[in-house]
Amino acid sequence: MGNSLVKTAKLMLAMSVVLPAIVQLAAPQIAFAQAVTGIIVEGNARVEPDTIRAYMQFNAGEQVTDAQIDASVKALFQTGFFSDVRMFRRGSAVVVQVDENPLINQVTVQGNDELDEKKLKAEIKLTERTIYTRSRAQQDAQRIQTLYRRSGYFNATVTPRLDQLGQNRVNLVYVVSEGAETGIESIRFSGNNVFSAYQLSGVITTSEST
Repeated sequence: MGNSLVKTAKLMLAMSVVLPAIVQLAAPQIAFAQAVTGIIVEGNARVEPDTIRAYMQFNAGEQVTDAQIDASVKALFQTGFFSDVRMFRRGSAVVVQVDENPLINQVTVQGNDELDEKKLKAEIKLTERTIYTRSRAQQDAQRIQTLYRRSGYFNATVTPRLDQLGQNRVNLVYVVSEGAETGIESIRFSGNNVFSAYQLSGVITTSEST
């Protein structure tokens, strides 16, 4: 009888220690599982709040997981409208804070002496009154640089620059550093048994520098 009372007392003591810890661990999970009461959009100027909410991977009134929040952030980034997206909880609501990419007012090229600006602009896909994105500007710069290399300017570099105008508008300038034209000292052919070097040099466009 005495042993039974001792065992019961020990069990009750253990339960008094373990149960509060279990409740404490479970509390954040229960709070996290609460349904979202609303989706608050902040920082937008051109993009409508309902447009932003349309990219959410969840709706108000639903329980939300971290995976759904991550997927929603990625979906908003993929639109190309935003340079930054932050999403967090405020009470029972989810807040979406965005920084919009600027609107392009004008696109110009500077530093081009050897190649015509019209020819260079044909390689630029970003145009006036479109949304600027860094990745697309870098792609345009790479296309211009490739054009220079095809023209013999292998040291040319192209850097996009933004001139801020206010109201989240910018002038986009592609700054060119052409470098010196790369010359060819000599052209030699190897393994030509059927045609002479003179014959082969007559059918290629590349020539030696003078």
